[in-house]
Amino acid sequence: ELPSTIPRPEERGITVQQLRELRLFLQRLCKTGLLRKDDKAINWHMLNQYHISELVLVPVISHLHFKQQLEGPPRRSWVEMVAAGPQKPQILMSHSWGGYFRDFMAVIDKVVADRGCSPLTPIWVCTFANSQFGENFGPTLEESPFFRAISVAEGTVLVVDREAGSLTRIWCGLELHFTDKLQKDLQVYTPSGRIGSQLVTSGPLVEAIAGWDVT
Repeated sequence: ELPSTIPRPEERGITVQQLRELRLFLQRLCKTGLLRKDDKAINWHMLNQYHISELVLVPVISHLHFKQQLEGPPRRSWVEMVAAGPQKPQILMSHSWGGYFRDFMAVIDKVVADRGCSPLTPIWVCTFANSQFGENFGPTLEESPFFRAISVAEGTVLVVDREAGSLTRIWCGLELHFTDKLQKDLQVYTPSGRIGSQLVTSGPLVEAIAGWDVT
């Protein structure tokens, strides 16, 4: 079956079910030692989205592209490989690629539980929505995939990883600026849960967020 083509990157949400299937696939790759960087196997607990892009998305999409004898160089996003058509996102995830993917998925699971999302709920994750072979970011920030995705989503979830890396990322600050500008809902999560909930009221990540200035 040929992959889909979804011209509008803001319509490349990945469903909860597709994310969970990817998690299982990645866990199996790690367990068998097939994911390697600098000739060293990558443990599931250390896997981040830089690893996923370089070692999984690019080679898998390239392999399928040439196997199916598609025209031109590889250019599709991961969502276009797994979705039958456009999937308009309900939520945009703002996050650091350097955070552990298992923590990212822990946040996904908590967001799904808190909001009562179905397995078919699409979520916009730049790693899987944007082509890892080069995405057209447009001539202005307002024409970038990030702004366009926030425009169609109901709200944004900021993922604060263990090292609070997302608080140092310019793109995360920009996504929060766009979220505020478009008057969208914003929630902040750590792997332990939503900031402000009974599960997450204090600790170093909460303190880091309290001191964060995006102005």
